[in-house]
Amino acid sequence: MPEAETLFGPATLTSIPRVVEQTADELWAVFETTAVYHRLAPAAREELRATDADIIERHGGVLRLARIVALVTAQRR
Repeated sequence: MPEAETLFGPATLTSIPRVVEQTADELWAVFETTAVYHRLAPAAREELRATDADIIERHGGVLRLARIVALVTAQRR
């Protein structure tokens, strides 16, 4: 938004790379909070959960995700 330039001073970006490890149950707990989950039929949910758990189990039982946490700060003028 071009008008934001008049509201704030120079912005600073801080980023922190992280590796997040989740088990199938932890991943599923997050997925249950999404709109996609709630649009799936119960049978489709069960099939997807079983497939995900099987894949994660075959690869060591933990899913490793690379993420970047970003924080943008600026002082209000």
